[in-house]
Amino acid sequence: MTFASFLTSRLESRLRQRRLLTVHDPEGRYREIVSGLANDRTTVLECDGDLLEARENALEALAALGEDATCKRMLVLYPCGAASRSDA
Repeated sequence: MTFASFLTSRLESRLRQRRLLTVHDPEGRYREIVSGLANDRTTVLECDGDLLEARENALEALAALGEDATCKRMLVLYPCGAASRSDA
């Protein structure tokens, strides 16, 4: 088993348990793995660039997740490249 398949398996397991997953990866090393989690039931939201826009998009995606009566939709927030408070 490769590291990528191991990490994908762990992330998918956590996502099925919680429906919401945040992957903090400031260097963007795992972008490809996290992007691969996207499918018809899972939205991957890459929160990079403008922090205010990223926050608005994340809040909209979270609201949509809460409105899912079937509880089958899942959301991955990937705040890669987002500036930390110390960068501001």
